[in-house]
Amino acid sequence: MDDEAALIQKRIDRFLRERLRPAVYRAVVPLQVSAWVSAAPVKDAPATFAEAVQQSYAPFAPGEAWGRPWATVWFHATGVIPAGWA
Repeated sequence: MDDEAALIQKRIDRFLRERLRPAVYRAVVPLQVSAWVSAAPVKDAPATFAEAVQQSYAPFAPGEAWGRPWATVWFHATGVIPAGWA
């Protein structure tokens, strides 16, 4: 039983080293985020994509409130993908 446990532990360690950790700790680049908060009453249906794409989006900062509970908020994120990420 101990030999099997040691083999399983080695497989887990290899998975963590070769697959999981490289996927978790990635390089990051900045994004510019803007948002539009629908003025529709909360009880009404959420804004559609067709409506949302025609709106003016305002800059949105990290930690900023998303709006009232159950409100519809649309986000627009833009950035540049580094060439090395192909």
